[in-house]
Amino acid sequence: HEAGSFAGVCCDFINLGYRVREDQKTKKPYVVGAIAYTFFCGETDPESGRPLYLSREFDVRLSENANLRKFLEGWRGAKYTTEELEAGIPFHKAVGRGGTVAVIHNESKGVTYANIESVKPMAKGLVAPAIPADFKRAEFWDKTKQKYAEQVAEYDRRYGTPPSTGHEET
Repeated sequence: HEAGSFAGVCCDFINLGYRVREDQKTKKPYVVGAIAYTFFCGETDPESGRPLYLSREFDVRLSENANLRKFLEGWRGAKYTTEELEAGIPFHKAVGRGGTVAVIHNESKGVTYANIESVKPMAKGLVAPAIPADFKRAEFWDKTKQKYAEQVAEYDRRYGTPPSTGHEET
């Protein structure tokens, strides 16, 4: 996918269940919910003609400085109220919603990756593309979900069942 700003549409919400993270300060593992969003910006692979999709994964945290909260508030163009946060954010309802998707390129080990930097409200005059009729979730996400479940099971064997983080299955 090219870098730049594109009119895009959220075409998938992926509930990844729970995953194990490591606290940066204490180096102790902890369990947190994980989700991902996939977007389509109307771009296709020049060789195959297949639609190109972009995804971004998040830990389910909604504290004021959490990446997920900043991302969602930027996309909606407004901060969440205390009441909205207490009621719970319906993450899955973003599917079908458009926005201006900022795509950046990052390089790792000689490979260039297209990453979603942010999504903002749709710029005036832009129209989000339609979700392709043949859209199918990438197999990568099922594999990721399985990997996270295995990590949590290992955490459970070592430390006992983790406390609930309030992340609900959707």
